[in-house]
Amino acid sequence: MCCLCNKCNRCQKCNKCNKCNNHCKCKCKPDCNCPECPPFEPPCRCSERGELIMDGGFESWIDRSTPTYWNHTGNGLTSGAFETTDADNVLSGGASVGIKNASIYQTVDIRGDCLFEFSFSARSNTPIAKLVAIVSYIHADGTEWQANYVFIEAGSLPISPRVFNFYKRTLHRSPPDAVQAKIEFRAETSPPSLGLYIFVDDVSFRGIC
Repeated sequence: MCCLCNKCNRCQKCNKCNKCNNHCKCKCKPDCNCPECPPFEPPCRCSERGELIMDGGFESWIDRSTPTYWNHTGNGLTSGAFETTDADNVLSGGASVGIKNASIYQTVDIRGDCLFEFSFSARSNTPIAKLVAIVSYIHADGTEWQANYVFIEAGSLPISPRVFNFYKRTLHRSPPDAVQAKIEFRAETSPPSLGLYIFVDDVSFRGIC
């Protein structure tokens, strides 16, 4: 195997032109020393690239306790997801989601053997709040495999108005038989009778390659 120069299009070993005959069909390989060759990059097999989350900014709501593209647990009173438009609790846009003693999640279609990047911003109005952000890959048989998680202990989230922490992770490559990814946030803000929330905004789940 030889190296094909991307400028002169001649094989560095046999000096035959790839455009003129079929003698040399090789392309640049990873250990090529030809200064004219571009850096070797393996082909990307993933069509799901770019942003995959629907409404990661929580701008669309069916009602004040039901974000349009997200599922959630809770009773809608002492637990659940709640729309907030208070500027103190919104990072960008006109709204964010407030979560108390519940979880919210969204599933997106993916394919196996791909890389993804996950990020979000969060704050709280109580120092006792805990948050776990989880990304799981879902296999064709419906079983889940946890790809990555962010565990935020009590006292770690900012409680000053309009101050958010930003979290970002590059995930493990999805299993070959993965068909979906599940993005989930689990919030604990006990006691449930008080107006204590974790506010999440600008969620992103991007296909890299």
